[in-house]
Amino acid sequence: LQALFFQFGGLTVLGLNTLTMGGGAVAAWAIFKAVAGRKMPLAHLKLASALAGFLGVFVSALLTAAALVFTDEAFWVSAIALLTSNLPVMIVEAILTPMVIAALYRVHPEVLL
Repeated sequence: LQALFFQFGGLTVLGLNTLTMGGGAVAAWAIFKAVAGRKMPLAHLKLASALAGFLGVFVSALLTAAALVFTDEAFWVSAIALLTSNLPVMIVEAILTPMVIAALYRVHPEVLL
């Protein structure tokens, strides 16, 4: 879709796009598992999900910003703008994700096992 809509990228940047978006997801999973622990009381789940939500977006934004900086043109301004514009999304993720986890914990706790 990127190649069709923007006439740029496409298959040539598929690996980089996968790394930048997937890296945040893997980081969020690792943080969630490390903080939540095995027994997973609700307090640990809330903390783990808040950190995972924030850091998942942060890592993806950071990897994308790094990709911009390490190009031939070194898009520093774009990289800083990308990180700055994603800060509200990181905060919202850190607030909303524990709410969703708490609701799931009360309604269907088996989903979180």
